[in-house]
Amino acid sequence: MNATKNGQEKTNDAHHSGAPTTVTDECHMEQVESALEYTCSISCMTIATEVRISPANVYGIVTTSLGKLEVCARWIPHMLNNDQTAMHVFLATTHLQH
Repeated sequence: MNATKNGQEKTNDAHHSGAPTTVTDECHMEQVESALEYTCSISCMTIATEVRISPANVYGIVTTSLGKLEVCARWIPHMLNNDQTAMHVFLATTHLQH
């Protein structure tokens, strides 16, 4: 602060370590994924308590890293594979016939 008042344009800052460490490592991702395998209607808060990371980080892992969406309070895959798509088409056409 005083250096700027005296006309000095550059300051000698200590070297910073860079970006903060992240909790989206393999270990945390596996823990979150195993919690979702147990039940798909688990909340981020419950997973965060089990894994001991923040609910925001859990939400990031579930949506970004694992590619899931929250639909009707259940975590489901964002993209369906071919067998799942065929089953959905079959069920939809069956229901339309009724």
